[in-house]
Amino acid sequence: MERTTPIVALAVVMVFGSAALADLLAPGVSLDRPGQGLSAPCYTAVLPSYFVPGNEVTSVTEPIVSYNGHMAGTVVSTVYQNPSNSQLTFEYRFTDTGSSDLLCAEFDPTPWVGVTIYDAGADGTGTSVAETVSPDWTNGDPIFIGRDQSSYPFFQWDANGQGTALLGPSSGASANIWLSTNGTGYQMSYTALLDGGAVGSVDLLAPAGVAVVPGPMSILAGLQGLGMLLVFRKKVKSLTVS
Repeated sequence: MERTTPIVALAVVMVFGSAALADLLAPGVSLDRPGQGLSAPCYTAVLPSYFVPGNEVTSVTEPIVSYNGHMAGTVVSTVYQNPSNSQLTFEYRFTDTGSSDLLCAEFDPTPWVGVTIYDAGADGTGTSVAETVSPDWTNGDPIFIGRDQSSYPFFQWDANGQGTALLGPSSGASANIWLSTNGTGYQMSYTALLDGGAVGSVDLLAPAGVAVVPGPMSILAGLQGLGMLLVFRKKVKSLTVS
């Protein structure tokens, strides 16, 4: 019996390893821009290696809708499939051409409920306006990528005078910002766009459906089907993907 325990543990790690390491951006968590002396944890600064044309699923460009006439521009949202597990990553690039600086984007929570965001990042390839308090920068990176307790993600470029702002037309291009998920489908959704005195929105791509992860009882059934008789002294708890 002593030799069956590590075998079971190995089987669980092999099947659930990616889920066990998930939730890098769980509800209530925010990830700061790396390399600026901000609080850890930080988001990723290098694009995923599978962001190549052969892995692109779809891409759409939608206009920003302004509710008071100050916001304008577009958002490009692109979906890539990770060939190692067929899960989807959502990439966004915001372009502000209006007279109001874009400071925050807050996503509709509905498509993100139950979705695991296991990686998030921005690659510093934009052009923006430095804010008044250090640390600040001009490459379109948000100061942090966060997730509200109710599950929706958001991108914040400015926080208490630190960070940066998107201000068109010459300095209104964000970095490429992405959210890697366990989603296996996509749909059109939207995000609200915020400034101190301006409000807008834009349609974009978001998850629709997540990968089905088998529970521990399914693992046991599979192992028993191979002729391995396992005895447990404690009840195995069900795994929940957040």
